[in-house]
Amino acid sequence: MTPKGLFDRFRSDIVDDKLPPLWTDVEVCAYMHDAQQMLCRLTEGIRDATSPATQVPITATEAWTTHSPSILRIRSASLVSTGKPVKIVSYEDVVGMDNTTHSWPFNPTEMALTGVVVAAIIGMEESRLRLVRIPIADDVLSLLIERLPTCSLAVAKVSDLPKTLEVREEHHLALLLWMKHLAYAKQDVETYDAEKSEKMKAAFDKYCFDASAEKRRRNSKPRLIQYGGL
Repeated sequence: MTPKGLFDRFRSDIVDDKLPPLWTDVEVCAYMHDAQQMLCRLTEGIRDATSPATQVPITATEAWTTHSPSILRIRSASLVSTGKPVKIVSYEDVVGMDNTTHSWPFNPTEMALTGVVVAAIIGMEESRLRLVRIPIADDVLSLLIERLPTCSLAVAKVSDLPKTLEVREEHHLALLLWMKHLAYAKQDVETYDAEKSEKMKAAFDKYCFDASAEKRRRNSKPRLIQYGGL
């Protein structure tokens, strides 16, 4: 389904076909945008290894680099120049490490050294990575990520909508649930319906819970089960 198709389906479902409409085009587009973003937040995001958001520049002598704010989780990283992996480490795991006991492939004192980047620390600043070993040459971090959609659906005119939705096709109809939740929560005597709004939200939340569980099963490694004798 295209964004325009989703827009039209929403209008049809809630029978908002008279002029002026109960919900403006701008409002409906905003609901679509929020629905796609919320679905990704609740289902761990869009898995991505190829978009521009996966390429993060490293600048010589700079200890920090900035990544796309759309990224929800960095699953792995490597240097484009060599293909060598770069360990992703949370700030909480770094705090308290001393010079003799550590479980990561670098010593905390290496943060002040220059050389080839061996790790990147997340969680110190929003959308920023603290590199471990300050790089001596420009490079690029290639990431495997889970992210939010990067193309906005919150446009001023329906004609400005992008051609495609970024979430998988099987999720498209579920977006209507969140859109209706927002629509029925609109503070207007002709649109406000708390019961319908809450019902749509509950249905959307359940859908996302089930979709997230399915996603984990789909991407889990098959394992051989051995049964012992009686």
